[in-house]
Amino acid sequence: MHSILLAVSLAGLVAVPQVSAHLRIHTITGNVEYGKSRTTSLDFGDYIPFNGRDDVVNLQFDVQTFSNPVIPATQWSPWKDFHRQYMVQGCGATLQRIDWNWGKHPKTYKPFGEHHPNAWKHIFLNFFQKPVLAGDLVPTRSKMLEFANANKIAKVTPGGWVEVSYYQVNADGAGPFRCRFDAHGTGENFGAWLPGIVQPPVTGHNSFNQWGNGKHYLFRVPIPKDVYCGTTYGKYENVCTMRCENYAINGPFGGCFPFQVIFPQKPKPVSTETPSKETKPASTPTPKPKPPSKPIDVKKPEPEPVYGDAGYDVGKGNYDEGGEKYYRRKRDEVSGAKLRRRAAAADLAAAARILANAVPAEER
Repeated sequence: MHSILLAVSLAGLVAVPQVSAHLRIHTITGNVEYGKSRTTSLDFGDYIPFNGRDDVVNLQFDVQTFSNPVIPATQWSPWKDFHRQYMVQGCGATLQRIDWNWGKHPKTYKPFGEHHPNAWKHIFLNFFQKPVLAGDLVPTRSKMLEFANANKIAKVTPGGWVEVSYYQVNADGAGPFRCRFDAHGTGENFGAWLPGIVQPPVTGHNSFNQWGNGKHYLFRVPIPKDVYCGTTYGKYENVCTMRCENYAINGPFGGCFPFQVIFPQKPKPVSTETPSKETKPASTPTPKPKPPSKPIDVKKPEPEPVYGDAGYDVGKGNYDEGGEKYYRRKRDEVSGAKLRRRAAAADLAAAARILANAVPAEER
């Protein structure tokens, strides 16, 4: 995977316009054991650095995108006529999942080899802009279990909150955000959007705000007082899956992560009287218990997400964040730099000739 970073960087002129707007959710903690019990988004790549603002492709391989395909198809893609779909359920897909899935078929995925000039252009147009397959999706169950086994679970109380920290890579990685959770912990049953989110300081229409690029922010999501989480992963009971996303037209972008509900222990009543033998204690109605937390079959394959309207079509007139202008600008910058270097070399040569003619031969 580390070799991908260099390869993707080399593909910048081809691919940056279509993926230059993302965010990376990297730390989540709850109101229980705040700062101690932490987690990340399910497909977070800790090998990816937090730096850079312009060469952003290699900084976004782990970004969870909730539309299919992950990158909107351009006019050069064979998928340009495919109508992009919003993933109503599931935890989305990432470029690194696509790369991992298709990397198992190198003859199809990289027919030109690893370092051919057309290698990554082929991948972006034919795979990153291709409708996702099951293997391209974030495997929610297995990732949830992996996180539980690694003790990467945020903890909350009913009526508490989770605090979500993220890194804004580029302009469409801003807030505001919306979040909802799946009480079954599988990513297949996300409920209603939660009210009362304390939004980050950098927001914008369609989550576009270029002034927040290259910085870390956080937002806070309230947990309902009547929250119920009915899933067991590893040693953790009462686990839910939270999904948060922004409103980016080119996304939305965000992530899924696990949290556990810690219910307060009810104190045992202390009796001050000893009932007589003749008197039977009054019976009190027993509250109906909530269904017990159940383990999940993590070997079950990730189901095809429920789709909705992504908000815009792909192909002609596709929203690519000014990709054509970007490409032309980069091309002109490269051409301009070459011309400036040639001009400087010509000036230096001319100066050398003038100097040579100005100095007498005996003084040379």
